[in-house]
Order: sequence, then structure tokens, then C-alpha cells
Amino acid sequence: VAVFVAGHADFRGESAANDVLSERRATAVARQILASGVTTFQIWRIGFGEDMPLYGGMSDYDLAMNRRVEFLFAAKPEAVGIWLADQQSEE
Repeated sequence: VAVFVAGHADFRGESAANDVLSERRATAVARQILASGVTTFQIWRIGFGEDMPLYGGMSDYDLAMNRRVEFLFAAKPEAVGIWLADQQSEE
């Protein structure tokens, strides 16, 4: 089983900085998973920056919900990679 840890950011700040921030979020969570002793699956990290918001508004709640980490689980990592690419291209 592969686990994809996907980091996200809100739209505030430079796009490039949000990409880096979302990757750092994913990496921090992946490190915590590994530090807790979970070693029975592969962990992949990806950052989407501000490209895949859950909420389009500008309220504090909307911005907070867009700063997140999501988990995707797959028996075949290639399938998740294709799905992630499709999701990003639709945005």
C-alpha cells in the first residue's frame, strides 16, 4: 500500500512560495508518520500549493480550510499519480 501525503495552501502570498509551503506541510506530516514507527507502506509526498482549494471565499474559515494536508491510499501508486495529475489539470 502506498500513502500519498498531499499538502495544500491558501491563495495568500506568492504562488511559488505557496508551492514550497505545501510541500513542506506534506513532508512534515510524512516525517511524523515515519517517526511514529509506521513502516509497512511507501509514503509519497506532493504539494499542490494554492491550486486545489476546497473553498473559494476569503473568510478566515475558507482560508483555514484551504491550508490542509490530505491522505490518499492506494494499492497501485501509479493509479493515484494519474488521478492526482488529472485533478490538477482540471483546475
